[in-house]
Amino acid sequence: MSESPNRNNSKDFGLRLMDESDYEGALEIFTQIEKGERDPEITLCMGDCLRKLRRFEEARQAYARSIERQSNHPDAHLGLAIALEHLQRYEEALEAYRRVTQLNRFEAKAFFGAAVMSGKLGKHEDAVIAYKRALELAEDWTEATYFLGEDYESPDRWGARLNLYRKALQADANWAEGHYIAGVICTNLGHAGQAIAAFRAAVALQPRWAEAWTFLGQAYADLEEWAEAESAYQRATELAPELPEAFLGLGRVYQQTERPLEAIHAYRQAIENDPALPEAYLSLGDLSLECRAWEEAIEAYHRALRLRPGTAEAYFGLGVAFYKQGDEGVAKEQLRFLSTLDQDLANELYFRCNFFSQESRG
Repeated sequence: MSESPNRNNSKDFGLRLMDESDYEGALEIFTQIEKGERDPEITLCMGDCLRKLRRFEEARQAYARSIERQSNHPDAHLGLAIALEHLQRYEEALEAYRRVTQLNRFEAKAFFGAAVMSGKLGKHEDAVIAYKRALELAEDWTEATYFLGEDYESPDRWGARLNLYRKALQADANWAEGHYIAGVICTNLGHAGQAIAAFRAAVALQPRWAEAWTFLGQAYADLEEWAEAESAYQRATELAPELPEAFLGLGRVYQQTERPLEAIHAYRQAIENDPALPEAYLSLGDLSLECRAWEEAIEAYHRALRLRPGTAEAYFGLGVAFYKQGDEGVAKEQLRFLSTLDQDLANELYFRCNFFSQESRG
């Protein structure tokens, strides 16, 4: 029996309201249609509207009704899994995500969801397997929160997140991305030695991973192991000549090892690769101060401030450069700006430029 024109028109109108994000209006229409028909697609749309409205228990019920009417519909199982996840019914959500992967083995969202649930439930080996499959299907998720979920994104949860990665790596020591992220977390926590071990494991598994070599260089630099840092940064620049962070790190190594000309070249290469990188201008300004090139320092610090207004280090550098150039009035203006941003740095500028002696003379 063919569907009635009125029913078709109502369904199309409901779908149009969903496209316009009018989920309340769409839900009202779909609810009226469901009263007269047991169409799983209509009930699925109801679940989607309820989920968008964050009425997760009602959404769960709608998805369950849709599955009763058509048991092998992957979208209904996916919606059910998401609703269950929001309801913190993680075991059931995991089973629902797994059901989706059985119905559609190319659904990256389902593998990712299964990985998240597995991580929350402490099933780390399962999480690694599901996460890897998600990455195979959607490589652009490389920088996502991985299977650990948003609960571990805040700095006060980094330690817990690191422990979860380490458990996952015990299940699969050949997971390069896991070593890489563990290294990033160790870097954020200030554990440079552990970061080195993690990044070395990552580049051993993926020797052409320029970003991992860059982070390895940073970890060595944090320990002032300049030769090793230089070697890692050099490898990164060879693999990815367009990577500004690698040249920025290399420049800092050259600066620390008193090779100013090489440092200037590296900083300028970083800027050429990314003219909107304020850190490169800050580093170039600091090096220019060391070389007593006041005009170049002032220009570099001004560029940094245009890119990142309110950068205290730039005002400090400008204060020193103007003072050394003999323009004490402008130097004091930088001190006033700096006092509103970082009082400790302002105090350092105050004493470095001998402003206290001028005030005592006055």
